[in-house]
Amino acid sequence: MSGVVLSGATVAGQDFDAAKAEVRRAVEDFLAEVFIQQPDTEVVRAARYAVLGGGRRWRALVAVAAGRIFHHDALQLVLPAASGVELAHAASLVLDDLPSMDDASVRRGKPCTHRVFPAWAADMVPVFLVTLAYEISLDNPRVYAPARIKAALELSAAGLMMIRGQVHDMRQDRMAWQGKSSGWCSATG
Repeated sequence: MSGVVLSGATVAGQDFDAAKAEVRRAVEDFLAEVFIQQPDTEVVRAARYAVLGGGRRWRALVAVAAGRIFHHDALQLVLPAASGVELAHAASLVLDDLPSMDDASVRRGKPCTHRVFPAWAADMVPVFLVTLAYEISLDNPRVYAPARIKAALELSAAGLMMIRGQVHDMRQDRMAWQGKSSGWCSATG
């Protein structure tokens, strides 16, 4: 574990707050550049709104810290994959906020994506973000191809877990409602 001290307040010899700020800034800049390269469509504008200017970027920080275990200059090496993880996370938040799910109003201190953009665009944002996450994670010639494939498999596994979790949440809500309804029916019965 050379370079990473988990028990202290340093990451690769760097103050934790400074490392966190560096990664957050790098991810935000990287993702801003990724969005600039996309066509200017309603879906891309909605995705950009959902991703940029918010979030603590903890997942990216963990990815970079893990990369620094093996490579001193991990930030630039791991940045595409770390940013891909952030895109996938943002996709899960947009999905969770949709009217068919939690129908949230506010996310990260601003109106949820589906409250600002047309429903059809907000519905497409999670698919767009996950697809973009794969693209930027896999299109990194600085990383050995088998490692990119492994990262894609991990991203896929995380996506499947996210979907299972969302299904579980929705079933729990439905079961709670069914329980309440059957309770009311038997109470009036």
